[in-house]
Amino acid sequence: MVDLRQCLEDNMYEILDLIHDFVLVIDHNGNLLYTNSAYERIIGLTREYVRENILGRHINTMIYDRQLQEKILSGGKLQNFRYVIEKAGIEVAGSVLPIYRDGCFRGAVVVVSMTQIGELFESLVESRARYRKDQIRFKPKDMLPECFQKLVGNNITFVKTLVKASAAAATNSTILLEGESGVGKELLARAIHEASARRDGPFITINCAAIPESLLESELFGYETGAFTGASRKGKPGRFELASGGTLFLDEVGDLSLTMQAKILRALQFHQIERVGGTRKIDVDVRIISATNKNLTQLTRKGFFREDLYYRLNVIPITLPPLAERKDDIYLLADHFLTGLCREYRYGSMRFASDVIMIFHAYHWPGNVRELSNVIEHSFVLAASESGSLITARHLPPALLQGGTKEREAGEEECARHEAEDGYVKISVAGRQMKELIEELEIKVMEKALEFCSNRSDLIRKLGFNRSTFYKKAKKYKII
Repeated sequence: MVDLRQCLEDNMYEILDLIHDFVLVIDHNGNLLYTNSAYERIIGLTREYVRENILGRHINTMIYDRQLQEKILSGGKLQNFRYVIEKAGIEVAGSVLPIYRDGCFRGAVVVVSMTQIGELFESLVESRARYRKDQIRFKPKDMLPECFQKLVGNNITFVKTLVKASAAAATNSTILLEGESGVGKELLARAIHEASARRDGPFITINCAAIPESLLESELFGYETGAFTGASRKGKPGRFELASGGTLFLDEVGDLSLTMQAKILRALQFHQIERVGGTRKIDVDVRIISATNKNLTQLTRKGFFREDLYYRLNVIPITLPPLAERKDDIYLLADHFLTGLCREYRYGSMRFASDVIMIFHAYHWPGNVRELSNVIEHSFVLAASESGSLITARHLPPALLQGGTKEREAGEEECARHEAEDGYVKISVAGRQMKELIEELEIKVMEKALEFCSNRSDLIRKLGFNRSTFYKKAKKYKII
């Protein structure tokens, strides 16, 4: 007859491994002597790892709750406890069973209910799965007003920009949009206006770099009858008046002269303007959104932009990332532009060859989204002229195939840096007229001088121009 007691003793470890609750055996000093397979499974460790790294350790290296440590080592009668497993972030229930031999406390067996752990883990896994699903379904962009959702792109940096713009739209604060040329600053400005309380008012735009300074004042502030030769007999309201009750978008604000900066600052401070040739003050209720591709902080430091106006415009700065930093959006944007062209020309469907997408991702896009839009239109026209339904590499502009690698661009920048450090500027003379060469050299010298001069007077002195000549050349080359 088999001795059942002996059988149990011989197979004790196998029996403990069959228990769904996890079991720890600890000696009277608090050192871990044994763990069953349920412990290894729930903690996520192999038996070999437990034997080599866990067994023999004191419980204070695994259980950080001092009260629970004291319970386990107190030698008192059966005690129940609740404990939070740090790794899982859940609370579990267990029992401490003290072990005595010859009247002395020899250690304890700790049993943790696996039934409860199972339920808690299932609940935790379920909630995390639900959370992940909700994250996918309800992306931050999907929670923004519709006018922002229309702006194409899911790049995380771009979406964060939209979230900030949406928050700014709910206020009446002045906003400064910064970013390279072609990133879509005007589109974002329109979205901000449409999401604001001024959405029913006008959205008026003006490009400060595109209008000669002699006409810019009358465009912004309007003029009275007979203000100047050729003026309308009825006078004319300016953009500030036209935008009253709505939003005025000042594009390329970094190109304003110091004189115009002072006049715009006054209008912003007092919410009043005077027409050219007039004396009457006109109240205007306008929200200003300005945009620039220049570094206004640097221009302010060098004296080319008024500090007081800068702080007036820079209440909420928002920077749009260049396309080179959101390449995961390139296909979305390209497909958006292509779909729009097919719809406009009622062409049917057209798609991109796989190598075209690769070329798009390899190109550095100095002209940003605007350049991408032009490239798509160029390619669409060529492909449509062949009655094709596929845009291939041969339909792309040569610049994408010949130029545009990051390595070449970096090499040119490095070359320019060394040239600047050596104190000279290099220009190409192949097939160029002398007048063009001189103008190019003047532009490069003036641009380099801008980097080293603290203010405008210092710049004029170092260039060796008189003040009148300097301003003529600066205006001609659109340098400041």
